[in-house]
Amino acid sequence: MIEGMKLTTTGLHKASAELTVAGENAASSSEVVRSALNEVFKAINEQTMHISDMAERFEEFSQSLDNINVKSHEVVGSSKRIKENADKGSEELKNLILSIKDIRVLFEKAEDRIEVLGNDVGKIEEITDVINKVAEQTNLLALNAAIEASRAGESGRGFSVLAEEIRKLAEQVMESSKSINALVEAIKSETNDVTTDTALISEKISAQEAVVENTVVSFNDIQKEVNNSLAEMKEAYELIDSTVKEKDKIINGVESLSATAEEVLSSAKNISATSEGEYTSVQKVYNVAKNVESIADSLTNNINKFKV
Repeated sequence: MIEGMKLTTTGLHKASAELTVAGENAASSSEVVRSALNEVFKAINEQTMHISDMAERFEEFSQSLDNINVKSHEVVGSSKRIKENADKGSEELKNLILSIKDIRVLFEKAEDRIEVLGNDVGKIEEITDVINKVAEQTNLLALNAAIEASRAGESGRGFSVLAEEIRKLAEQVMESSKSINALVEAIKSETNDVTTDTALISEKISAQEAVVENTVVSFNDIQKEVNNSLAEMKEAYELIDSTVKEKDKIINGVESLSATAEEVLSSAKNISATSEGEYTSVQKVYNVAKNVESIADSLTNNINKFKV
């Protein structure tokens, strides 16, 4: 009977020792798994935090990009208005040049008329010179006729009166001719002044025309630059608008990734909790195995004592 108990205790001791070793190995493996799961959990937790932070940064980036999109749209609108104003200004300058050219034509006609007037005044002066000469000659002839009439006595009295009247008329013609000459000289002086003034005005018009033409050239250059800038701004706006659309896709992807990371983190928490439970259970099994082994050792010792 004692031998049977000894065999039993020996088997129990062996089994408990194997159970202890198995429990120890299981506990060690469970510890390794638990430690690895904790590291995985920490990594997933950190990754989830990074993804959450990235989502916040993307949200800020999204707002900034939306603001840039709005501002770029406003810039494009302003550029269009600038182009419209530049086109309008260029058209007004072209009209101004046409008006200046019309004024130049009118001034050239006025200059031609003033020149014709000067020529006519010169002709009038020539005519008055002829009239003066004729009047002087008539006056001289009338004087001679009066002298001859006085020599003729009573028979030449009537002719003498006629000659005197002719002389008076000749003197009146000469006085009128002098007045006409004075007026002609005044007209010539005024005409010369007008000619000088029109020449100065013509020079001013030419200078103004040149300035306006240069301004038109500058406006054309501005229009070209505005058109180029507007095209580039439109291209930039289209690129930004396309980026905004792609940004929305990225934001959705990041949000989906963040949600997935949260789910993975939750699963990792559950796995970690399960691992902790399994580790505790294995530890309990290991402790029980140790207790059984201890009891088997004690029982073997007692049996050996009883045999003695």
